[in-house]
Amino acid sequence: QVYRRNFLFFLTDGILFTVAMSIIGPTTLIPDFIRHLTNSEVLIGLSSSIFDVGFTLPQLFIARYIVRSARKKWWFVGPNIPVRFAILIFAVVTVLLGKDRPTLILIAFLIGYGIAAFGDGLVGVPWADLVGTSLDDKWRARMFGMMSASGGIIMLGVSPVLGIILSDSGPGFPNNYAALFGLAGLLFAISILPGVF
Repeated sequence: QVYRRNFLFFLTDGILFTVAMSIIGPTTLIPDFIRHLTNSEVLIGLSSSIFDVGFTLPQLFIARYIVRSARKKWWFVGPNIPVRFAILIFAVVTVLLGKDRPTLILIAFLIGYGIAAFGDGLVGVPWADLVGTSLDDKWRARMFGMMSASGGIIMLGVSPVLGIILSDSGPGFPNNYAALFGLAGLLFAISILPGVF
């Protein structure tokens, strides 16, 4: 019964996070968005790696503290609460700044996206530890399989809608991208709840 309950919460968190990350794909949507804000090929090229760098670096430092901690849940939930709102806040800031302030939008993006990446780096290790200790082998394998499959199926249904939002018939720049960041940010924010339980 405990494994079944943990499975449900981890699966919900995993699906929400996977779909949100797929909406703002670091190798697809992010470089395209940055191209609207700057002509710098360096920044456009680096934009696809920002999340990977921000996600992996903190794990090198946080792992030593996680190993010593007997209770790891709040190492995951605590940083998650402010961090998972970063993308949603950035979406709102983008709409408020408008298309005439691309430099400010770029700065806001680098800050918001950087916080989201760094924060997920902080919670990545405790999340993996919790999955490893709160689910047995059978439930863990089932959770990862269903998480990947469900995320993929959901994105198959959502992708045409994303295409319409970014098309010429959509709301126009930067509100079209802000809508996608807002949708992803909302999913990130909702994904806080399963971890709490």
